Amino acid sequence: MHRIKTISTYMCAFLNILLIALPIFAVAQWLLLDWAPFKKLVLNGVFFKPIETPEGLVNIGTLPLTGLTKSIGVLTSVACTVPTWLGLFFLRAAFRNYTQGQIFVFENAMSYQKLGWLFFLSALLIQPLGGLGMILVATLSNPPGHRYISLSFGTPNLESIFCGVILIIISWVMIEGHRLQSEQELTV
Repeated sequence: MHRIKTISTYMCAFLNILLIALPIFAVAQWLLLDWAPFKKLVLNGVFFKPIETPEGLVNIGTLPLTGLTKSIGVLTSVACTVPTWLGLFFLRAAFRNYTQGQIFVFENAMSYQKLGWLFFLSALLIQPLGGLGMILVATLSNPPGHRYISLSFGTPNLESIFCGVILIIISWVMIEGHRLQSEQELTV
């Protein structure tokens, strides 16, 4: 139990750092896009993966970005970061309970259930809309007739849906385990 408490303390600290760093990074990557050293990394695919358009793959670093396209990019990045950010909150709540020795409590089960629904909704809404925003950024500077908007749904979405469903089922098992433990404690 001591090991769980110790690791959970470290995880809480790490999650607190991520809660601050994640939104900053989502915005900073777009603000630093014109800075030469950062642009080299972008051109090498370090920060942005190439965007698939009907005309082929497009690297963000090669595009003439305007204020509008950068704004759309920032909004898209922030929107895509929100599910991860909320997920970090739910995980932090569970790890805080673990630091106090509360493992199979109702609050942890609810954290996992919320995390599962977050995976599920992210796969159905946020990921497709994030792809739409990135395609818009990649093609908005194209001449009329060569701009695209598309929604896509594929294997990564199915993986997230699967993970979400598994987490929801695990939360149901934890809720049932908590209920059985509560009944057992009341039995004399």
